[in-house]
Amino acid sequence: MILLDIMLKQIKQIEKTLKIGDKFKITYYPQNANVDIEDHQIQPTTRFGIWNKECLFGTHKKYGYGYIKYFDVERDGIRCATTFYKKAIEILLNNKQYKWKEGK
Repeated sequence: MILLDIMLKQIKQIEKTLKIGDKFKITYYPQNANVDIEDHQIQPTTRFGIWNKECLFGTHKKYGYGYIKYFDVERDGIRCATTFYKKAIEILLNNKQYKWKEGK
């Protein structure tokens, strides 16, 4: 319960900071169902994003890992960053680093 409270506090801090139109850099480890994390080195993904009305924070109902839907500037579309691997997502906004880290 304490770990869930810490995670929710981190999410709320990032959520109240991000506003529609904000541009940021996001770093996370991509989810790939075909890769066993024990057998492969998973490389981080860093993208430039924009927060818009389609963006949100969520938790996967079945598996419990967190995710952020964001607008990926390079790919020109909505993408998901998850905490499935490495258990963290980092956002750099206005030269301040925010880290959403699960407590598992």
